[in-house]
Amino acid sequence: MANRNSIPSPRPRPLTVKYNDLVTEFIGGVRIERHWWGDCFTGTGEELVGLGVVTADMLPGAPGRNKWSVTFGKRGKPGHIRIIREGKYRFNVSRRISDEEIERRKAMKKKDHLPGSWDAVRILCGWDPRESA
Repeated sequence: MANRNSIPSPRPRPLTVKYNDLVTEFIGGVRIERHWWGDCFTGTGEELVGLGVVTADMLPGAPGRNKWSVTFGKRGKPGHIRIIREGKYRFNVSRRISDEEIERRKAMKKKDHLPGSWDAVRILCGWDPRESA
């Protein structure tokens, strides 16, 4: 039996995973969580800039910016961006989506057709439950 404090064996990270109403993707080292209200991106500054999520001058610690947290736009409104430094090189970016996109995601959740949900099952398990029925 493994000790609770032991380090788990490394596993390959899935491309897309669905957990309740959250879809998590990994693109170029950036973790993307798609919530009903918006998207959260976690990665290094270089990865986030390379993916086009933010520009280098928007990151906390850049000249003229706060050291740990930066906010753009009005809270709760579409386009609101909050960037928080999570370590020396890692950042978490939360971006609010438009009202139309919120309604689309809620409708998709009701139908239980979040994008990528069955793709994760195929990748992790190697089979599609819908085909075996």
